[in-house]
Amino acid sequence: MAEWKCMVCGGNFVDGQLFTFIKGGPIHWSCLVKVINDKFNGKVPSDVLAVLTINRHIHEGIVLAKESEQVASDDSVKQVISSRRKLLEGEAAKLNVDMLKLIESKYGVNIP
Repeated sequence: MAEWKCMVCGGNFVDGQLFTFIKGGPIHWSCLVKVINDKFNGKVPSDVLAVLTINRHIHEGIVLAKESEQVASDDSVKQVISSRRKLLEGEAAKLNVDMLKLIESKYGVNIP
């Protein structure tokens, strides 16, 4: 099982936990939210919150898909779930880029 170290807190995490990758490296989801919240002094704009919310749901979907792959007994079902998980991973990566661009271009805030 793959393991990563969070770029913010230094803690480890593995598949099955809620995390993401941003330009600075791997990060716990909770650390990302804290960094964003801190950068906006607790007043995160509604458009950033909207993108962050849908992004969290996509990441939760990835975690659920990985869990479902483990419990599915039929290989064809596992393949269907895996292919959809990979699509979610691609969308999550794109949305991370879009979210960080929004934060940087509209608000002049740099997230590591």
